[in-house]
Amino acid sequence: MSNIEKNQETIYRVSFRTPPEPDSRETDFNFHSLAAIYDRFTEAQIGCKVTHLYNYGIMSGRPYVNKLLTITREPIYRKRRISGSQSVEETADNETPV
Repeated sequence: MSNIEKNQETIYRVSFRTPPEPDSRETDFNFHSLAAIYDRFTEAQIGCKVTHLYNYGIMSGRPYVNKLLTITREPIYRKRRISGSQSVEETADNETPV
């Protein structure tokens, strides 16, 4: 699965060539799923149906590109948590996490 680990969470980044919404300058949007893209934008704004994107198989290093936009799949990086409310940096080397 390219540079994304098998169980790593990802987002789909949609980058339009021109703003898709009137009175907005925003061209980049992030989504948790392909279906979520179509909750915000129409097939005409995307330039294809969601089934086409599923069949294409967007992966890291294999973006979907058309004349309207580019869709990439990117990993989400999170701060590592030990347990409870302590983060890795908050736990001393010789302390046992709670």
